[in-house]
Amino acid sequence: MYKKLISILLAFTLLTQIVGCYSYQEITKEEFVQTEEYSDLRVRIKDQNWYEFNENDYTVKEDSIYGSGRIIFKPGSWDWDEDFTGSIPLKDIESFKFDRFNTGNTLGVITVIAFFGGIIALVVSGISSAGFGG
Repeated sequence: MYKKLISILLAFTLLTQIVGCYSYQEITKEEFVQTEEYSDLRVRIKDQNWYEFNENDYTVKEDSIYGSGRIIFKPGSWDWDEDFTGSIPLKDIESFKFDRFNTGNTLGVITVIAFFGGIIALVVSGISSAGFGG
């Protein structure tokens, strides 16, 4: 009984690590300035350009973000992905997004996997009990 329960818990934990869903979640400027945890960051500035920075590739000093990242969208341009190194004043940023673990999406994916896994297990056990298994 305990072995089965522990196995189920371990399988669930492993599944969470394998299919854990991360997504960009919008935060306010105040939340960004006060945070001590610098996750992957995506910002949109007033000219509608989007910039993306990896977790350890930027710092915030005084009133600007300094670092190396990528410009991932430039309106009216075909160059949607190019390197960027420099600073962006916080006053020019319209939107801040952190890449964070999304519990709802993760649980949804795990539920779907468990559901279909259960159906497959029932079908396989039905085939085995009917004498069709090898």
